[in-house]
Amino acid sequence: HGCSGFHAASILMSAYAGWSLHDYADPKHPSQVAVRDTVARLLARDPEALTVATDNCGLLTYEVTLLELARAYLMLADPEGPSVDDARAESAPALLRVRDAMAGAPEMVGGTYDNLDTELMRRRPGRLVAKAGADGIRAMGLLAGHGNGASGIAIKVEDGDQSRRAVKAASVETLAQVGVLDERDLRLLAGYHHPTVLAPGGAEAASAVPSFDLVAAEHDG
Repeated sequence: HGCSGFHAASILMSAYAGWSLHDYADPKHPSQVAVRDTVARLLARDPEALTVATDNCGLLTYEVTLLELARAYLMLADPEGPSVDDARAESAPALLRVRDAMAGAPEMVGGTYDNLDTELMRRRPGRLVAKAGADGIRAMGLLAGHGNGASGIAIKVEDGDQSRRAVKAASVETLAQVGVLDERDLRLLAGYHHPTVLAPGGAEAASAVPSFDLVAAEHDG
């Protein structure tokens, strides 16, 4: 299951802290309260103000805006950078470990078979971290380098992208427009950049083509 890591982390945290294990998924369990408090602190929000829902894996999930998600991945890309205030700085060592683990073993993030997150991190080792989510979400953190500072990117396909074509095409196009991927990369990632639909006989019936121009979001903080 895609959320197995979340469950494993909750169980390990509970075992380490001496909390009960059988009810670790209860929203009132100390492990889930700790997750909620950490999410709130990293988003610079009041924990009680978070909007929550139960994910299909049984644990709580949190509503965030696209800008908050992009900021979170900026913080993941550069945990000690200027975007991190004192309240969030205590998580910098943990975020560094997470970031470097993702970049060092991308197959543990997206798997080994036909996964764009894995392919992107393998193609640009140490340059980016990426993770897709449910219903047309992908977030990417770009590490500082090549004369550029760190940045965060968040993509959401409004209709949920059940075919998972649109978010792939948009992700690759976005990285091309910001200069992370070059023409050779686009040729090698063509199946993600322009994902196709095959007719029953195997012939190509349609191809997704991303068509947009990025505009940087300007904000304080």
